[in-house]
Parts: sequence; structure tokens; C-alpha cells
Amino acid sequence: MLVSTPERSFAHSLRSAFARKWLATVKDWTSYQTPSPEASDNHLVATLHRRIVFMMTLQVFVCLATTPMLGPTMAAQSVVYAFMSLLARFLNRRFGPRVTLASVYCVAATLALAGMSVSGGIYSWFVLTLVMMTVTLGFVAQVRTALIALGGLLLLLGVMSVLQSHGIWFRRIFTPGPGVMAIHVIVGTTTFTVAIFTAIQAHRETLAQLATKVSELHAAEAETRRLLDGQSRFFWDVSHELRSPLTRLNLSLGKVRRDSGPETATSVERMENEVERLNKLIHQLLLLAQLKHGVEFPMNQHFDLAVEVASVCADAEFEANGAGRDLILESSEPFLTDGCPIEGCAELLRGALDNVVRNAIRFAPEATEVEVHLSQAQAGLARISVADRGPGVPESQIAMLFDPFFRVVPDSHQLVNRTGSGLGLAIAFEAVKKHGGRIAAANRPGGGLLVTMDIPTRSDASSSSERIEVHASANDK
Repeated sequence: MLVSTPERSFAHSLRSAFARKWLATVKDWTSYQTPSPEASDNHLVATLHRRIVFMMTLQVFVCLATTPMLGPTMAAQSVVYAFMSLLARFLNRRFGPRVTLASVYCVAATLALAGMSVSGGIYSWFVLTLVMMTVTLGFVAQVRTALIALGGLLLLLGVMSVLQSHGIWFRRIFTPGPGVMAIHVIVGTTTFTVAIFTAIQAHRETLAQLATKVSELHAAEAETRRLLDGQSRFFWDVSHELRSPLTRLNLSLGKVRRDSGPETATSVERMENEVERLNKLIHQLLLLAQLKHGVEFPMNQHFDLAVEVASVCADAEFEANGAGRDLILESSEPFLTDGCPIEGCAELLRGALDNVVRNAIRFAPEATEVEVHLSQAQAGLARISVADRGPGVPESQIAMLFDPFFRVVPDSHQLVNRTGSGLGLAIAFEAVKKHGGRIAAANRPGGGLLVTMDIPTRSDASSSSERIEVHASANDK
């Protein structure tokens, strides 16, 4: 009987659609999509679920195809695999891939144990399949769960072996032939191998993503370093370029003061004050740029840190008393009697301490005390603590306190003195770092700020400087 052209075309289209659908299903079940950074940890389990379900579906067709050659045992196995495949798809829609694979393992293990009891016990071909299934469980559940399951299985097999050795066991109902055993060993080994290769592929993808992230971090680090170097060069260039014009401006103001009368004296004095302020700012910029660029300073000077601290406090006490604050200096043993020998640049450390002390005086309320304490933090390490009772610094901003030009942004209910260039603490940080020490800030209980500077003493300067981490931490005391 001849088939009409439309019927033949419809059958061809149906076969083509079925083939495309089957190829799409095979591609979906066997492919491994690289997870996005937002993907959950279940991505590997979901991929493993798709592939194992695909393998079970494929086993249905393999068993049916080999039924004419190997007998009805293969037909029964195809029914079992079809049931397991449908069960896996149903459970996946309800509970997700992880629960599905664990549940399917439990069902398969129960069926395998039942098959072992009627097909030779410990000598059954089901033993190898069950062991491989239990090891595969480790890719889905926690390693501890998989090890417990494997240990329980091995214990059960040991009990079965003892029973069989004494002739106590179920009667062997059927004995699969070599062909059936070969088919199932191949299928079980393939399923086990799929799980292994899926895990390897997932870890390779994870390592590739990690390598990409590391490369991005290296690029970001290089860009940050370039920006910081550019900032340092900018400080250097600006400070050098402005020195000469300001010098000429100072000379011009001196000439104007000599040539002008009393009526312009106030204006000239105001101009001189502003020029002096610019000179001080440029000096700070130049010093910070020199510290950041690694310009050589006389770091081989031997001096007594206790003497320098007392000198700075004596000078700052006039400013504190004039502003209605008190400055208190305390020294602890052994520095009180033996002094505190330091090797480094006395001018740098003196400037760093002066910046910190004057910053505390500026922000301390009237009729309060600014406390400076020199003590021994540990063997070979001197600590200078400067504490005030000012408004303190919001915890989120303490880590930025030693950045150049940083100004504290106060809470809405606080009023903070906005004077200063924002360079004093940055210079102090670099100066202390130059001596192999560290400087840190923290809010005081009850209000105020505590700044600590730890500096290696001369007797142990080389070894101490290697152990000290330079940082500014809100938690360091």
C-alpha cells in the first residue's frame, strides 16, 4: 500500500521533532553549565542528578535491547530502572536534587539487598553495585554520612559472610549468567565514573573561576598601587611647585609692609597669616611625599625618647593652658630612671608626637586633661599613649584616621572642630612606620580618643621592627 505524500511528510516531521527533542535532552542531561557566582552550592548535585537520571533512562533501553539475548532477567531490570528514573524525576520536582539522590540511593540499596538475599548473598554481583552506589553517595551527602553508610554496608556484608560460612542464608532462587553480570558491572562502573568525572569537572570550573578572581584582584592591586604612587607624586610636585611662588609672595609682603602706612597694617598682617598657613601646609605635603617616596632620612641618630617626649609636652603645654586644657605627662619604669634609648631620626619622631599631641589638644573640651604616657609595652618596645576626652571618632572611620586629608565626618548631634589640614596624623603614621613601629587609634570608654605609638628601642631595634605589623586598628590598645 502506497503512503501519500502528506502522510509521509508528517511522519518525517514527527521523526525529526523526536530526534531533535532527544538530542536536546541528551545535551541537557550530559552537559555541565558553568555556575554563576550567585549559583547555590546545589549546582554540582543538580548536574549529578541530571546525569544519573540520564544513565538510568539509558539503562532501560540497554536492558530492553539485550532481553532477547540474555533472557527475561534483563526485562525485569529494565522495569526497575524505569521505576527508579520516574521516581527520581518526581522527587526532584518536589524536594530538589539532593534529597532525590539520597532517596533514590535508599530505594536502590533496599532493592540491591533484596537481590543479594536471593542471588548468592556475599558472592552476588549486587555487592559490587551496592558498594559503588554507596561511594557515589559521598558526592551528594556529607562525607561523614557517606562514610557511615559505607561502614554500615561493610558491617552487613561481614555478617552475611559469617552466616554464609556456617550455611545460614536464604536459598539461591536465581543465578544470573555471565552476560547479565557483565552488563550490570559495566553499567554500574559507568554510573560511578560519571559521578567522579562530574565532580572533577565541577572542581576544575571552580578553580578556573578562582584563577579569574585572583587575576582580577592582582589587577585591582596594581591599579591601587598606581593610584597611590600617583598621589605621592602629586604631593611631591605640588609642594615643590608652590614653594617658589610663596617665597616670592613673602618677599613682596615684606616690601609692602615697609612701604605701607598704619592704615594697611591689619590687612597686611592677615595676608601674612594666610601665607604662613600655606607655607606650613606645603611643608607638610613635602614631608609626607618624602616619607612615602622613601627619601633617606638620618635614621642612625641615637637619642633618648623620654627627653623628646618631655620636650614636646613642655612646648605643647603652653598651647593647652592657653586653650583652657591641662596636659599631663607620665612615665613608667624603666624609662623614668634609665631613659629610653632610640635609634632613628629624632626630628621625625618629635614631629610625629607633636602632631598627635596638638591634635588631641585641639579636639579636647575645655577644662579637661590631655594625658601623655610613656611606658614599656614589652621587652624592646616603647609605647607612647596620648588620650583626650574629646568627641572621639565613629568606629567606621577609625581605620581611615591616618589617611592624608581625611576629616572626620561627625554624627548629626556632634560638633567637631574642622581646623587643620588633615595631614598631621598621616605624617605621624609614616614617621612611626619609618622607625619600624606602629600607630593605632581607638575610642576610649567614657568618650575621647586614645592614640598609641609603639616604637622599638635601640637595644632591640632590628629584631623588634621585623615583628611589628604597621597598621591602624580600631581594636589595638
